[in-house]
Amino acid sequence: MLCISLETPIGKISLTEKTGNIKSLRWESCHLNIKTTLLSTAARQLHNYFQGKVTCFSLPISPEGTIFQKAVWKVLLEIPYGKQITYKQLSNIVGTSPRSVGQACKQNPIPIIIPCHRVTLSSGKPGKYSSGEGEVTKRFLLDLEQNLP
Repeated sequence: MLCISLETPIGKISLTEKTGNIKSLRWESCHLNIKTTLLSTAARQLHNYFQGKVTCFSLPISPEGTIFQKAVWKVLLEIPYGKQITYKQLSNIVGTSPRSVGQACKQNPIPIIIPCHRVTLSSGKPGKYSSGEGEVTKRFLLDLEQNLP
């Protein structure tokens, strides 16, 4: 797979591309940075996201997962920038339990672009986050989206 690394306010991340689609976003460095048009576009959109200039990503993505996980991720893509829903609300949409939704979010291979950080606990607290520095990263992303115009 093709890969590019970039520095962000939440640490170094890498994006991978396969067959013209973004496949993953991870908190790690690539062993070999290969700039493609798609990876350069994705990096630019992410930099602009962190500056509050992008509120919706326009990238071809192809996350690998189960049919259920893909159904959850599809709903995540519909959550508007700056908005949040609870695990319970999302579970009602996809017809399952909040715990199953949480597991699908945990397996999201393209966080931020597929915005699993926008799913919170019913109590209003952010809840867990399996990427970056965990809850600290999730809170940063939620605050970023709340505080920018």
